[in-house]
Amino acid sequence: MKHIILFVFLALASITLSNAQSINGVDTTLNGKVSDKMYKFKLRQPAQCIDKATFQKTGKPCNSYLSDDGLEIIIQNYVHGSTLYFEVTYRNGQKDVYTRSPCSLEMFIPL
Repeated sequence: MKHIILFVFLALASITLSNAQSINGVDTTLNGKVSDKMYKFKLRQPAQCIDKATFQKTGKPCNSYLSDDGLEIIIQNYVHGSTLYFEVTYRNGQKDVYTRSPCSLEMFIPL
């Protein structure tokens, strides 16, 4: 009887783990847990668009968007402990690159 209970427990744990490895297309097994909070960081000047937004180690896309004034990038579904890579185009046409470590991100609370 103990063997059956152990087998059922291990089977359920295996199913739960396999379902938790990918949330919204982000692999959570490499770097950590996907945050349900939003984060942000400031840009040097107002941006027109985000050309590229990825997790630096994996190269997978990062779910992010510009604030209304174009001065901040807001990040959703951030994987804890990951470094982010962004390429942006400013409103004056110049391009810039940002690499942001976890300690340089601020928590964002939408109003």
